[in-house]
Amino acid sequence: MVNENKMVRQSKYDYVISVPLITSLLLLVFVPVLFGYNAANVLNKYFSLIVVLAMFLLLLAKDVKVKTIDWIVIALSMFSTVLAKDFSLMAPAVLIMLMICFDNLKCDKLLLYYFVIYLFFMLFIVGKYYLFNNGVHDVMMWRVDGFVTRKSLGFAHPNIFMVEYVGLCFSLLLILKKKRFVYLLLMVLTSFLFYLTKSRTEFYMIMVALVAMLIWNKRLNNPISKSMKSILALSPLFLLLASSLLIIYSNNEFLNLHLSGRPVLYRQFFDSSGITLFGNSSLESEMFDNGYLQMFLSKGLITFVGYLMAMWRLIFSHKVNFRIFIVLMALYFCAVTETILFKFELILPLIIYLSENSQRISND
Repeated sequence: MVNENKMVRQSKYDYVISVPLITSLLLLVFVPVLFGYNAANVLNKYFSLIVVLAMFLLLLAKDVKVKTIDWIVIALSMFSTVLAKDFSLMAPAVLIMLMICFDNLKCDKLLLYYFVIYLFFMLFIVGKYYLFNNGVHDVMMWRVDGFVTRKSLGFAHPNIFMVEYVGLCFSLLLILKKKRFVYLLLMVLTSFLFYLTKSRTEFYMIMVALVAMLIWNKRLNNPISKSMKSILALSPLFLLLASSLLIIYSNNEFLNLHLSGRPVLYRQFFDSSGITLFGNSSLESEMFDNGYLQMFLSKGLITFVGYLMAMWRLIFSHKVNFRIFIVLMALYFCAVTETILFKFELILPLIIYLSENSQRISND
């Protein structure tokens, strides 16, 4: 009886940490969209402080074992932040702290809570857009086949809406239990949103993920092999190398035509900064549409190494199944044309799912 009461108290304590963490992250994402509060750096610092506080409470209350790789990433991030005086370089450390937190929090249905709050914010913003003509940032732009009108659906840009929709889909795909019918409904909804926003990368990656889940439906919860884990962990490095070819071949007419002139811009950014340890903070606000080059050039070599180590830790310290393999590969390929590698609202569902799944397996 004493042990049961202790477990109940511990569960309540874990919810006291995990629910504010999740809510803070989603407020960080959606408050600027809802109220036009253009202070992303301040909000990022606010969320980072919440994560640090959660870690402190965990260390006080539990015998938390911090891995060597965790200490290395945290130390590298702090070293870079102090020397470069750029708080955004703490991102790999925040990523590691989130992993440590959720690995040591035993809570049920956190992912469902995350999805419901996420869905509420998304529906609220889209509702304001249609009902009150609020947050209209529709754009008309040139594509290979002529001018296209793109709807923002309440966000600052159509691509931003679709990136956040990707996060919503990731959460749902990790919750679903082999529901083929829901996958088909998601295909229809995603196609309709693509018709409105014309955001190509997110549409392609979500559709590929849905098709892969339909094909592997009976194997989604099966663990992947070590070789597949290695491919998953090294994918950011491979995609960085592939992205670097856009700089090398920046004068290629075909690439520039189909990538809206991005290779030329990447070359200009590279020529202005080159490869540095701590990046170039002036590039943070530039029109980077490639997450790998953006991180490598604006945040620097040390931060990119910290990201690789953090994701390596996420993959190799948990039981990874085909479901996670599909979702994480979709995230990595989305980052080829979007700066999303440090969008915690996309990564946190993976962390929660892997932590909950590992705890469930250990209990079984």
